[in-house]
Amino acid sequence: MGRLADAESPLADYVNGLDSAVAVDDFWATPLGDAARTADQESIEVCLAAQEEFDTRERNELADTPWIPPELKEVVAVAFGCIADDR
Repeated sequence: MGRLADAESPLADYVNGLDSAVAVDDFWATPLGDAARTADQESIEVCLAAQEEFDTRERNELADTPWIPPELKEVVAVAFGCIADDR
């Protein structure tokens, strides 16, 4: 997540500094946009790997986990809703 923020911050600064309206594809097609997309894809891959790990476990494996409050056990089961970004 740190690498993602580090890559997206310069892109945000660049976009905020533009004088005129620019099409989204135009700023994504810059070295800053490429770096942000690469970092974004890496974070998605990490998320998907974590999701796969959770998906391979039985849902009841978390049932007796003492550090998860009962009202949050379902949240843990669905919190990794990774979305691949196909920009």
